[in-house]
Amino acid sequence: MCKANLKRIGAGDAFFLLRCGAASPGIVGFGRVGSAPFQAPHFDPAEQAKGTVADFVQLRFDHICGSTQAPLVPRHELLQGDLVCGEWQSRSTGKLLPPQVAQALQKLVEQRSPAKDFVGADEIEPDQAPLKEGATKTVLVNAYERSAEARRRCIEHHGYACAVCDVHFELHYGSELGKGFIHVHHLKPLHVIGVDYEVDPVADLRPVCPNCHAMLHRKRGQTLSIEELRGIHQKYRMARGLD
Repeated sequence: MCKANLKRIGAGDAFFLLRCGAASPGIVGFGRVGSAPFQAPHFDPAEQAKGTVADFVQLRFDHICGSTQAPLVPRHELLQGDLVCGEWQSRSTGKLLPPQVAQALQKLVEQRSPAKDFVGADEIEPDQAPLKEGATKTVLVNAYERSAEARRRCIEHHGYACAVCDVHFELHYGSELGKGFIHVHHLKPLHVIGVDYEVDPVADLRPVCPNCHAMLHRKRGQTLSIEELRGIHQKYRMARGLD
């Protein structure tokens, strides 16, 4: 992340994910920053071995394209009209966009990402990616690739009910609105692992609702366990006479 901009990035800020290189470059994701910047072991194993740390932020994706999907905004469009700015020529992370460019880009990506394609913090669009997690992309922000197949296998085993509060969206909102909706939580935070690993969809992942997912990551620098949050949830439900 660009050191000059590090202190200016905060929770709730909008971000855009830029795919670089010759193969379908352009904006492939967007959402909101979910935490203040923090330091964790470097994502490069060689640097980790030296004890090097890197700067990270947690991200809450509203949409992210699969690895084989075309970008929401191809690179040639970023060089035209209201989207023109010098930042598109840089490969460093954490670059700040001029406000007018950010506003125009936000409007465009929202128009091009249907509501049915909404993804949560730990989700991507289905593709044919292998079951590898943690492949770091250094672009406008530090992000991790996520495996859609791992998500599918997690839900196939654990079901669609939240592992914390037991909410089931299809039962609460009907099949037309709620069917198939749930977040998937990684029990091992990828910013801690920082390298490719073989994910076990049954052992490493759990289905959680968006509210509980946010609470799992609520404390800065600490992710609560499913069991810890479930205990907190049950405690306050009992205190209000709901159980």
